[in-house]
This record gives sequence, structure tokens and C-alpha cells, in this order.
Amino acid sequence: MTDQQNSSIPDTPEAVLAALRVSGGVKDDERGLVEATLNQLAKRLARIAPASLDLELSVKDRGQKGQKTTLEVWLPGQNKLVGTSELEQLKDALNEAEAALLAQISGLDKQHPAHNKHQRDTIRG
Repeated sequence: MTDQQNSSIPDTPEAVLAALRVSGGVKDDERGLVEATLNQLAKRLARIAPASLDLELSVKDRGQKGQKTTLEVWLPGQNKLVGTSELEQLKDALNEAEAALLAQISGLDKQHPAHNKHQRDTIRG
């Protein structure tokens, strides 16, 4: 693998956060808050370290009744993972959406054969 190919793999939390697309509702000066708040998710995704990872954040109807924060993650070979929140404060909404995604990622981990005795290859056949 070349150095150029290696640099595209988000194997650090910083690289994961750099790949985050913000599609609306978040001001440029809030990027630091977003990155600090989503640090736990970034660390978890960096450990998974897929060759391609897509992460998107959007806030619809910001500051209005019915505001919705959506955090989406696309991992290779998996369905899209989505965390949402209707909380008004951005930090609170990010925390709630992040927690939903972390729970989904934990669910994926449990489906892995290493964590499921019924899916593991055994000497018993």
C-alpha cells in the first residue's frame, strides 16, 4: 500500500473528525464544539478503521420548534447507522445522537462471530 493510500484511512480520531461533513444548521465557529463533543464516537470509529468511512451531521430547523439533529455513519459492508435528537442545545443534541450511534456500533460488535458462540467455528462442529 502506498503512502497516499495509507493517508486516506481514518485510523485516528482526528482523521475521522476531519472526514465529518456538515450539511447544514451548524455555524463554522461551532466546528470545535462539534469535534470535542463527538470525540468518543471518533475514537470508536478510528478503532474500526475501515478503508472508507463517511460521516455526516445536519441540523434541520435550527432554533425552531421541531429542530432535528441527525448524525449518520456509513461503514463498508453495513447499513447506514443513524443517530438523531430533537434537543434544542447543540451540545446536548450531539451527545444524544452520538450515544445512539455508539449503541448501534456496539450491536454490530456483538454480531461479530468472536462474540457469538453460535457463529464461531469450534472443534465440536
